[in-house]
Amino acid sequence: MLANREGDHSLTVHRRQSARDIEGCTETPERRNGSIETIGKSPRRLFENAAMGIFRADRCGQYQEVNTALARLYGYDAPQQLLEDLQTDTNQLYVQPDQGQRFYAQVAQQGCVQGFESEVYRRDGSRTWIAQSAEVVRDAEGELLYYEGFATEIAERRATGAALRQLEQRVDEQAAALETAAAQLEQARTQLIESDKLSSLGELVAGIIHEINNPVNFVCGNLTPALDYVQDLLALVDLYAEHSPQPPAAIANFIEDIDLDFIREDLPKTLTSMQLGTERISQIVRSVRNFPMAIVTV
Repeated sequence: MLANREGDHSLTVHRRQSARDIEGCTETPERRNGSIETIGKSPRRLFENAAMGIFRADRCGQYQEVNTALARLYGYDAPQQLLEDLQTDTNQLYVQPDQGQRFYAQVAQQGCVQGFESEVYRRDGSRTWIAQSAEVVRDAEGELLYYEGFATEIAERRATGAALRQLEQRVDEQAAALETAAAQLEQARTQLIESDKLSSLGELVAGIIHEINNPVNFVCGNLTPALDYVQDLLALVDLYAEHSPQPPAAIANFIEDIDLDFIREDLPKTLTSMQLGTERISQIVRSVRNFPMAIVTV
């Protein structure tokens, strides 16, 4: 949690009130006094210097407090700059304006949401992808007071995942196409033997081999950087685990939800299957290269 209600040494957290009164979202003095938190000096430093973006939002999803990491995620130098730009509507951050409403609606309904992905705008107008996790904070009567959570940038992860899926699809497509071509060549060989056109078939095979080599080289050339990307991402996860052996509860829960251990085990298998696909293609190419020799020996 961002707040420590029991801290002996505390400072009053700066709270920014929304510039608008939307459907009862403006806080009454009683609610404001009940929701003001005190934060000990040590937790406050952790909040301000945390590597991941941390936020607190009111009942309408309007940011009340953010740390430096979250401000920088959106392209701002300081938290106050972000808060001032979003005085009227936090939803302007989202490429899909209702995405923020959907996020907080899920949090309010479920109590806690992990890894909610959204495409957002940075200060300069560029776009990126983030994953948000948040939970509801309620008063003693169970009434929603505010939301607390964190956000991380996942643009590189999404791009890497998309590249891997595309590469795997290309491998499967090329393998299927080569098997079809091999079957067609076998059928053509029989027909050409019957019509005494073996020389023409040899030229056809040579041309097909040349065309096949291009996609094979493309797949092999992209598989190596894909492996590097995966190794870098796993190394980053290990480095984070080494320096943060006891992550916040939200992160620990998210790790459990996505079953990180399974991903570690399954991802190498996926890459291995892709390697087997390229080897399968190479075997088909070699068999096709031997095709003209088989014709001669018939």
